[in-house]
Amino acid sequence: MKEGENLARGGKFMKLKGLFYLIFMLILFNLLFSIFCMNCKASETKTIGIVKENIIPSKEVQIFVNNYKVLTLVSFDNESFERIKKEADIVSSAINQYFGSSKGSYDPSDIRFVTEDKYFCCYVGDDLAFKIDRSQAFLQSLADSDITNMWLTNLQRSLGYNPDENHKILYGHKYYSKEFIQEGIASWYGTNLAGRYMSNGEIFDPYDLTAAHRWLPLGSIVLVTNENNGKSVIVTITDRMGSTSRVIDLSEGAAEKIGMISSGLAPVKIELLK
Repeated sequence: MKEGENLARGGKFMKLKGLFYLIFMLILFNLLFSIFCMNCKASETKTIGIVKENIIPSKEVQIFVNNYKVLTLVSFDNESFERIKKEADIVSSAINQYFGSSKGSYDPSDIRFVTEDKYFCCYVGDDLAFKIDRSQAFLQSLADSDITNMWLTNLQRSLGYNPDENHKILYGHKYYSKEFIQEGIASWYGTNLAGRYMSNGEIFDPYDLTAAHRWLPLGSIVLVTNENNGKSVIVTITDRMGSTSRVIDLSEGAAEKIGMISSGLAPVKIELLK
């Protein structure tokens, strides 16, 4: 009799154990399904002209131009996520404003990124197009210069300009004739920047005859004349510069050719050759 009762109790216990296990598995499944749905729900898109934003709630906003991924902004909490959404809209609107129309007056070689205080700033020609808080840039492990060079290359390529090739694509009506002449103050930069990537994607060698200019197309060939002594040098525009008080930054090799190493600055005339 007791043995039968024990068997009956054991059977009930096994049934209860199985029921609890089933309930536990259902709860776990619902929890995992909820998490999966939250992630699925995450992705939404917004289109502003040639720019598309892929928005992943509470995480990041990816910015695509002509279906080419250009940059990613990341958030750390709900408050910063709302902030990067607004920043992304500003970035998208600026890119579309400058390059979204065939009537635009700028070409992709006019773009440059510089680091100013806590921001990555994007200039198109002399205009500040947009700025991004450095803390919200994706790939925080990279150096600032690597991040901005990557963004510059991505943005230029998305607009049809390949900085690795020796060609320029003219957008709209911006064009510099061979009669282009500019006068102002030149400076030079040397070995402290050796090995860094320039705006054209090449590595800077201070002894090459190169220069940085704010908006002349990359690859342009110019004649630079030191108006103090009449010495001239022919250089290639390979980089962008942030200063508005100078018209050109020469490599150390170019500066030596026109005798301005010791002075650091010199009044020059720039003539576009091609």
